Amino acid sequence: MTSIIGALALGLVVLVVAVKWLMEGGRSNGRDREPEIDHEELSEAEREVRDLDSSVAPDDADEQLRDWGPGAPR
Repeated sequence: MTSIIGALALGLVVLVVAVKWLMEGGRSNGRDREPEIDHEELSEAEREVRDLDSSVAPDDADEQLRDWGPGAPR
């Protein structure tokens, strides 16, 4: 009789853990990970900004530099 109660208790614990895991989203779908950094592209962007003439206004700099933002064509 005690083994049946123990098995039911263990089954209940497993069921509660499974429901909690499913309610929290289950497996990670990759959205939680940090995006990989392209260090070469970052260095190139820093060089381009550093090489700008100091007399260039920020609005004019937009015309001289390509867009580095998300979704920008490579």
